[in-house]
Amino acid sequence: MEKCFKFTEQYAGIGGRTGKLSSKLETFSRKAVYVLTALCMTVVFSCKDDDDDGGDSGDSAYFHHSGHSYLIVRELKTWSAASGDAKAKGGYLVEINSQEEQNAVYAAIQSSGISTTYKAVTDGGGAAYIWIGASDKATEGKWVWAESNTEFWNSGSPVENRYHNWGGKKSGTVNEPDDYDGQDAAAIGLAKWPAGQNAELGVAGEWNDIDETNTLYYIIEFNEEKN
Repeated sequence: MEKCFKFTEQYAGIGGRTGKLSSKLETFSRKAVYVLTALCMTVVFSCKDDDDDGGDSGDSAYFHHSGHSYLIVRELKTWSAASGDAKAKGGYLVEINSQEEQNAVYAAIQSSGISTTYKAVTDGGGAAYIWIGASDKATEGKWVWAESNTEFWNSGSPVENRYHNWGGKKSGTVNEPDDYDGQDAAAIGLAKWPAGQNAELGVAGEWNDIDETNTLYYIIEFNEEKN
């Protein structure tokens, strides 16, 4: 009988230790699940951030020139919708009045990380563009800056020697605007056009008139410096 008691106590002790071990394993398992869940969540959010910062959505940082601030908006909008968004943000689609301002704007585009092929515009020779604030919507051939209502180009010639950078200017033969199939809004080209051809109506940085219903990125100008 004494042996039986010893046998029972021996295995009861083992059972107790086994129970404690199981409890510890269960606690460890729960902690492992928590850790793995946290890691998974970190990976998911990291991936999301990488997607959002891919250079094709949202706004670039402000850049500045001559006391004004500018913002490149990487959202696809028509010219009218982009103009409306610019006003809602307290600014207007960029108005470029000098070579110095043109240089500052184009340098910011180049450093923004926007792909020069992010959106092919069929009626713009297959190149990609970014909206600026000029149009001849009111009167065909009379190009004005929408914000100031300043006329700078009319029927193929500059008005009062005001600045322009239409396609072909660099080569000495201005080819734009040509009102191809009723084009009423101006945009900066990100590459030469027509794309993939030897012909050259304009080069990167020059302006072209394209259909205002195209959806493109755009540049907002503000009359004060923003951080």
